[in-house]
Amino acid sequence: MEIYLSPTEAAQHAGVSLSYLKRQCIQRTGPAFVRPSPRRTLFRKTDIDIWVASWERFETVKAVKP
Repeated sequence: MEIYLSPTEAAQHAGVSLSYLKRQCIQRTGPAFVRPSPRRTLFRKTDIDIWVASWERFETVKAVKP
């Protein structure tokens, strides 16, 4: 069963401000969202988790010569 979050709940779950979440959605760099009606926006919890996981960066560390 899908868990849906309001924008406020989604921002709290992701650890970001509501304004940041809204800005990312406007710029189309935020998580996927659902519009069940013109006045309501919902986020799937799994989509928030995927969005947050995409922030991780994997970099190789160069060895430092002694």
